[in-house]
Order: sequence, then structure tokens, then C-alpha cells
Amino acid sequence: MLRLIPILVLVALWVGGCGASPRRTQDADPVRRGHSHNDYTRKRPLAQALELGYGSIEADIWLVDGVLLVGHDREDLKPERTLVAMYLDPLAARARERGAIYATGEPPLQLLIDIKSNGERAYAALHELLRERSDVFSECNDGRVTERAVKVVISGACPREMIAAQPRRWAFVDGRKRDLEGEAGAPVSLVPLVSEAWTTYFSWPGIGEMPEAQQAKLRELAATAHARGYTLRFWGAPQVEGIWREQHAAGVDWINADDLRRGAEFLRGR
Repeated sequence: MLRLIPILVLVALWVGGCGASPRRTQDADPVRRGHSHNDYTRKRPLAQALELGYGSIEADIWLVDGVLLVGHDREDLKPERTLVAMYLDPLAARARERGAIYATGEPPLQLLIDIKSNGERAYAALHELLRERSDVFSECNDGRVTERAVKVVISGACPREMIAAQPRRWAFVDGRKRDLEGEAGAPVSLVPLVSEAWTTYFSWPGIGEMPEAQQAKLRELAATAHARGYTLRFWGAPQVEGIWREQHAAGVDWINADDLRRGAEFLRGR
């Protein structure tokens, strides 16, 4: 019986650890902590972020004549720049060839899809595309999550209630302020990530020292997110190293980067 005690202790620690904080992509490689903001604006969308090792990639989509096109504004859209061609099929091919996006055993790559309009209709089209590639994308079936190579999180015009009502789906919801500030946020099976505008909480532009009160608030938000099982991201912050440094030190999970090489250099240096 005594021989079982170490095993039981390890099991208890593992279970307790799983409940305490999210399984974080950046634990595998420091650059995994990077979020490629508006990735489709790069000269080599997806490819550059993967080469550098980013753990989160963002694409904005519009539903046009039944097809999901990638772009920030409607006037930027081109018929050949589809979500399937730019992201879904390349990621599926890489995952099937390698067994993972980066290495077996790592958490999924996060694909943040920002729906720009017609949320319910666009999501319905996306749901079918993900279902057709269900061997690649993380799944929630009656509240039970199965992690696969890529985890799709829906932002922007996200039909949260529609997604929550699905018994089986291959997408999750990007949470907001209410998930951090309410008595109890949404379950992680629905909301694995919370994103909020930097200016919602902070006025510091990243120059000089961060005011102590704002620094304490940043750490509080990160701790709250982790206690609820979420990862945390801020958007709209100035792209300066001071803000990256404070976010990194506070435990913010995803560091927004517009300049991918500069972001990767910063994360490797930490």
C-alpha cells in the first residue's frame, strides 16, 4: 500500500494543476506566446508566423456570396483570398503531415477568427468548413473538449449564444470584460480566451515606468483569467517594448505583435 502513495500524490498534483491554470502554449517555446495580429496583412500570411514559431494567429473574415474571404475592410477583399486557401487547408495539410502544427504534445495552435459582419451566417459557413476538417480542429462535444492540432476561437461579430447552444462544435468564443469581472465567467469549454482593449483598463503608453496602480491591475486581471482557466490577450496597445515587457511579467498569455520579427526577438530575449 505504501508504494502507491507517491503515485497517488502525483495524480493529485496533476489534477490540481489542471484546474488551477490553463495549459499554456508558451510553455513549449517562448515565441509561442506571440499573437500574429491581423496576420493576413503580411507579405507571407501564415508562413512567416509559423516559421518564427508564433502560437496564435489572427484572420478577419467576411461572408461574400457564401464564401469566407479574408481582409480587414470589405474593399480589401479579393476572391482568391479565402479563409480555406489561406489558413484552413494549409494548417490541415501541415497537421496531417506532422501530426501537429509544431511538435506532438504541444497545446494547439490558436487560430483567432474575427468575424467582421453577419455573425450568425458567417459562423454557420465556418462551422461546416471546420466540420469537414474535424480531424484537425479542437472539438467540444456536450461540454467535453478534445484538443487537436488547431483551436479556432471566434472574435468580432461572434454569435456567442448560437455557439454556446451547439451540442457539438469545432470553435470556441473569445471572451470579454464580463468574463473577467463577473462573479463567475463562462466555462472554459466555451471561452478559453479573453481579449480586451488595452485602453479599457490602462492609459499608460509604454514609456517610462508603468504606474503602480495600473501595474497591479494588470497582474490582477492576469491572475483572475488564469484562476478561471482562461488565457488573456490585450489588443489596441501601442507596439512598444515597455508594454510587451509589463504584459509578459504579469503573465499575460498572448503578446500582440504587428512586427513579427521584432516580437519574436523580444520573446526569445525574455
